[in-house]
Amino acid sequence: MKSVREDVLNVIKNVKPAIREERSNRIRDWSNHTIHSISVFQDEFSIGIAIILYSLAKILEKYSLDPSFGPKWKRFKKKILKDFDCMEESVKKGDVHAYSKCTQRITEHLSKIDENYSKYVRQVIESSKIKKGSKVYEHGISLGRTAEMLGISKWELMDYLGVTKNPDVKLNISESLKERWEHTKKIFGAKK
Repeated sequence: MKSVREDVLNVIKNVKPAIREERSNRIRDWSNHTIHSISVFQDEFSIGIAIILYSLAKILEKYSLDPSFGPKWKRFKKKILKDFDCMEESVKKGDVHAYSKCTQRITEHLSKIDENYSKYVRQVIESSKIKKGSKVYEHGISLGRTAEMLGISKWELMDYLGVTKNPDVKLNISESLKERWEHTKKIFGAKK
């Protein structure tokens, strides 16, 4: 699991400047980066940070244009960066329990950022679990295991998968025998 911890540490180190600079697109990119680790290692470190980063990016995107959000964000940013330091130390030590407490505090900070925003934030956090779950499922992890890892019900995930038509996902449709033969000839440079 050392490589997982190294990857999560890399994510944390790269996300902290993105948070300071309020770059929601970079935060979202790093959230997407963690999907591979989740699907391969199914670890708590990657799962926690993927959900937090996706939620954080969504909230920042929505409220960054609201002038009244600025002062609240500055106070929040200070708290969250402290919690990211806590996450970093927990990962270095391999302490899943401490890491979980840090991620839980960030989730609480997210939901308390403002009374007006708290309902939206809770929805974002829940929908981020489902959205990230669909991406993990696309990587070949079973529906049940994906739901279990992300703390959501199979029904929530199935409902989302049933209504989402992702054009980026290619169906595994086999080539015809003729297409395979032509492909093989190209690989080996065979003449007709």
